[in-house]
Amino acid sequence: MSRYELKHYRDDQTGNEIIAHENIEDSSDVKFDGQAVIGIHTPMGVIERPILFPIQAKFIEDAFRNFEEAKKTEAPKKAKETVEQMKREMMEAHAQQQSKIIVPNEAVKTKLNL
Repeated sequence: MSRYELKHYRDDQTGNEIIAHENIEDSSDVKFDGQAVIGIHTPMGVIERPILFPIQAKFIEDAFRNFEEAKKTEAPKKAKETVEQMKREMMEAHAQQQSKIIVPNEAVKTKLNL
C-alpha cells in the first residue's frame, strides 16, 4: 500500500484549487485533483458541496494549465454523482422522519373527541 502526502495549491488570480497527492515513497508518482464547489438548491435553501475531479498532469504547473479543461469534462460527472448522493441522503432522512410520526388510533381519537 502506498502512502501519499496531500498538498493544497491555489491560484490567487483565478481561485482555482488543486490538491496534489504525492507518493511518499516515490516522488515521481503524483496525482492531481481539481477542487470546485457546487451549489445545490434544496427545500432548505442552497447547500454548497465541494467536488474533486482528476486532472491529467505530471507537474503542478501542468495541472493548473489543465484545470479548466478538466473542470469542463470531469467536474460535471462528479457533480452529478454528488447530487445523486444528496438525493439518496435526503430520501433516507425523509423516510426516517416519516417513521417517527405517530398517528393516533381510533380509540385515542374518540377519547379526545376528534
